[in-house]
Amino acid sequence: MKTVILTLSAFIVGAFISALIMMNMMPGMMFAKAESKFSFEDTVKKLKISAENAGWSIPFTNDLQKQYAIKGLKGMTKVTVLYFCDPKGGYKILKVDKNKHFSVMMPMGVSVYETANGKVFIAAMNIGMMSKMIGGTVEKVMSKGGARFAKSLKGIIKK
Repeated sequence: MKTVILTLSAFIVGAFISALIMMNMMPGMMFAKAESKFSFEDTVKKLKISAENAGWSIPFTNDLQKQYAIKGLKGMTKVTVLYFCDPKGGYKILKVDKNKHFSVMMPMGVSVYETANGKVFIAAMNIGMMSKMIGGTVEKVMSKGGARFAKSLKGIIKK
């Protein structure tokens, strides 16, 4: 009986520790961020050009700092989200009803933000890693998108 209780206790403690580790690791795995070599404004401009050269379209951007200031919320550093779109890839995914829920990730938001100490970062979902958890057409499209996103960052981010 003691052996069963000890084994069960060890299993529960192990599961709890594993869950804590995963909770701490998941944000770092699901999202990627890298420091830019450039100022905030130059990063936004260069990223847009680089993304378009890599085959993305940028249908719109959202200046979050400006949007919040309009609502009277001031004192925040700069944050702009560029929306990376691949119409052909998105169509391949969304033409199938069972994949329509992936539309919440389209277009893919890519954030350029400035920290209080003046550093500029680019952050986005790690679509290459996430694609491996999904499979099928979604995996193929997102995997290619991940490679093109990485290409978009070349020459802009610090290594």
